[in-house]
Amino acid sequence: MFALPLPVMVVDADGHMLALNDATQEYLQISATRSIGQSLRQLLGEEHMLIELVHGVHASGTPTQERHVLIAPHGGNRSHHADVFLFPMTAHDNTYGIILQPRGFSAHIDQQAAVQKSAAHLSGIASILAHEIKNPLAGIRGAAQLLALGAGADEKPLTQLITDETDRISRLLSNMEEFGVNSPQTYARFNIHQVLERVKQLALAGFANTVEFIEDYDPSLPDVLGSKDQMIQLLLNLVKNATEAMAHMEHLRIHMRTAFNPGLWVLEQGTHNRIHVPLEICIEDNGPGIAAEMKPFLFEPFMTNKPSGRGLGLALAAKIVSDHGGVIDVDSKPGCTIFRILLPMKK
Repeated sequence: MFALPLPVMVVDADGHMLALNDATQEYLQISATRSIGQSLRQLLGEEHMLIELVHGVHASGTPTQERHVLIAPHGGNRSHHADVFLFPMTAHDNTYGIILQPRGFSAHIDQQAAVQKSAAHLSGIASILAHEIKNPLAGIRGAAQLLALGAGADEKPLTQLITDETDRISRLLSNMEEFGVNSPQTYARFNIHQVLERVKQLALAGFANTVEFIEDYDPSLPDVLGSKDQMIQLLLNLVKNATEAMAHMEHLRIHMRTAFNPGLWVLEQGTHNRIHVPLEICIEDNGPGIAAEMKPFLFEPFMTNKPSGRGLGLALAAKIVSDHGGVIDVDSKPGCTIFRILLPMKK
């Protein structure tokens, strides 16, 4: 739990600090040495909501949560708003875990419902695109098969790649015809690392042949339940966006990471239910970052600052992630942009 990127604390029933992780020290600008043994009253004030929440969990023995809590440590020069999750560490030892989820992340999750609604308006456009693209796609596949007949050993993998990709795009186009419809999906289990490897292969063979790819994968990550084709499309879009953002740079780098974070939870849209989203997939680039004026609308359809862009890629990404029961978020500053996908672990 203490390896989590989120601030985490452990307190006793009276609110005395027993442990805290590095993220808490950075977030609240406090040191573990001085804070261990202090009470939340000393740290945050006599009447702070967090103290009441600890007492409530102690009395009920059940987890609780509170949204948009002001966290302003005494003596600090910064205040924060966070969603707070509290839970008993064990059944009998009267210790309680506190996870602070900064509102910069959770507020964006709150926007996902509006994004999904906007994305549904693309259904008519998707149907037209699917009809217009499928015919030339069949011609491309046929041409690749003819080229394969006379191809050498070094060239055959490329012609096979074209054939496989035209088949995948054709399947995606069929799915896009139902882009705005919440119809039942047939999902299967797949290895997300194999998907990332396929995405890298496609990118290097095309638009990202000058990019340095760095892979940092958690081998313990379980298989994902979902659509392998959609996940390839989603991650390929993110890699393509990153490559285009770095187009005028000399050293292009994309870092692909996975992690299993058992302590990550988000609130289900429109409810107070928590969803466990321990599967984390990150696409990070070293580009110039996302313009501040674009960030609030990043996942909305038709929002783009690219001269030739249509603003559909990230809207589609948001819908794919939502259909898989997860959330997508972005953290961006000059020199580092991270798209983070959190997915549930389904049985």
